[in-house]
Order: sequence, then structure tokens, then C-alpha cells
Amino acid sequence: MEWTMTANAPGQVCLMQGNEAIVRGAVEAGINFAASYPGSPSSQILGMLGKIAGERNFYAEWSTNEVCALQACIGASLANGRALCVVKQNGLLCTADALHCAAQHGVKGGLVIVTSDDPSAHSSTNEFDSRWQAMSAGVALLEPTAMQEAKDMVPYAFDLSEKTGQIVILRLTTRVCHGRGNVVLGPLPDAPHPLEKVREWDRMVCVAYMHGPALEKLEKLREAFCESTYNHYQGPKKAQTLIVAGGTGRLYGQEAVERLGVEDRVGLLSLGTLWPLPEDFILPYLRNAGEVLILEEVDPFLEQALEALAGKHGLQIIFRGRSDGALPKIGELDPDNVEKAISILTDAPLPEKQSSANLD
Repeated sequence: MEWTMTANAPGQVCLMQGNEAIVRGAVEAGINFAASYPGSPSSQILGMLGKIAGERNFYAEWSTNEVCALQACIGASLANGRALCVVKQNGLLCTADALHCAAQHGVKGGLVIVTSDDPSAHSSTNEFDSRWQAMSAGVALLEPTAMQEAKDMVPYAFDLSEKTGQIVILRLTTRVCHGRGNVVLGPLPDAPHPLEKVREWDRMVCVAYMHGPALEKLEKLREAFCESTYNHYQGPKKAQTLIVAGGTGRLYGQEAVERLGVEDRVGLLSLGTLWPLPEDFILPYLRNAGEVLILEEVDPFLEQALEALAGKHGLQIIFRGRSDGALPKIGELDPDNVEKAISILTDAPLPEKQSSANLD
């Protein structure tokens, strides 16, 4: 697939792995700098970027560790470069000091962190949810559902980072990193914009008074996310039963709703911008709902945020998901456990599964 990374063929459709889609998105965004420490499921991203760095006139490195990778990207950002840092869930934890300080002093050129989580720990020693780090640091969090969104969200994240002067985290999961899907290519820039000389003490010092401006940026992001096309709704106009999904949960939810035949009475609210929560976009759907099922990987991150939002506005809603056992508390979602949860929620009978004998 290397030719798709450097071919300026907008409108062409290519079959891409999720990691490949991230690379294509980075090239379309015109990055100047990329750094990573290897960790599955996203190791391939920097490997592919390194192969085309000379051709596309950007710098790519395997760093000593994740802290060095992020700090190098911060340096490139201060020179007004677009910088991409790639880590997995454990690596993002290692960067906590650099991440939280940079979130307060801000960035100049766009700085996007791609973090990959591994639900069910297919190639990891543990399960961990990176979304808590975005909440803790007070930075934007995006999560694609499929390969097209994975590609498109990278330029969007860089634009968002530069408009707000803030880091943006793009969270992937294993099924997106290693899955495949059709991707429509966008145009490539002629060349990355040139770097600037970093002035003495140019945004390099993190002091207490910067915390206030960082929180103001978060509220501006919340307003922007309420208008984002990566958040959308399908279903009845005033659904009393609502499914809220992030990441691959949206695809499982769509499939289950269709198989169970409950499209006329269940609403599906899909969120691609997860933090800060786009409250004004979500509230109209919550106000109509009596019961809400949340589909997400790994922890009840959205579930807790939505419960807090409902409580703030005095809404009496029953929330279902990872916390109450409607979905498994550990391990990744799959079409079967999502379909079962929606079946219980709606009292719709599960469709009979065909045996191999019936298929003959």
C-alpha cells in the first residue's frame, strides 16, 4: 500500500488497514515531524512514515522511549511544525508529566498524539483506557469508528490543535488499527510549511497562571464539538430508548439494531468527539430518553460522563453498560454481546443463528 501514501490521487478509493489510514491522514495533513516508541497495535504507523519521510520532506524517528517521543514533538511544535506522536496505552501513561505540562503551556504548530488501546490485551500485558488521560490533562479527544474516519480525523485534529493552541489526542483500538476498509483519498499538500526558529522562552515554561487559559481552551473545544460532523444521530425523532456509542461500538450497535428489527424505536447517538463532551449536542436526545445503553471500549468513561450530565440537569435516566453488567466489565465488545444487551434492553427476541447443517 506504499503507493497510496504518496500518490496525489484525490477521490480514489483504496482498501486500507487502519494504521495505513492514519499514515495517509498524516501525509495529507502535511506533517513536519513524527516520533514514536514501538508498541502494538500501532507499531506499523511510524514504520510506514519512516519509509516515505524523505520523499515527503518530513522527519521521522524511533525515539528512546515515549517521553522522548512526545518531548521531541513538543519541540517541533514550538518551531511551528506539525508533529505526530504515536504511542500505545501504556506509553501514554509514561508521558504524563510532559503531556500535562504541555497541555498548560500550549502548542504552536499542531501536535497530535495517536494512542492505541488494546481491549482484551491481544498484544499487551493489560487492558487500559487512554481516554482518562485526555480528561486529566484537559485536552481534546477524538475516536474514529472506521478507516475512513481514521484517515479524515488526522487533518481535522491538526487543524483543531492549531486553532486552539492545544494538543489533540486521537484514540484508536485494536480493531481499528488492524481492521481494513475502503478509504477515499484526499489531496496531498505540495510540501510541509517551513519550520521557524524557536525564540528564547517561547512557550517553554509551565507556570500556574496558564491553567486558567487551558481550561478556557477546553470550553472552546466543547462548543466546536457540538457542531462537529463526527457526531451524529439516527433513529426516531424522540427515542425513549437510546444507544450512545463511541468507536467500534457504533458499528456493532448499528448491526444489532438492524438484526433485531428495532430501528423504529431505538435511537443511536454516535460520538466521534469524546472529550470535552459535546453537552449541547447530546442533551436534546437525553431529555427524551428513559433508558440509555452505552457502547464503548474499555472502561465506563462515556457512561460516567453521561450520568454526570444527566444529574446536572435533573434527568431521571437509567444508564446501562459496563458498570451494571449489561455489557462485560472486562474484554472487548463484539457483535454477540452487543446484540444480547440491546435484545434485553428492547425485549426484542434474539434472531436464531443458522447452523452449518442449515447452510448446506
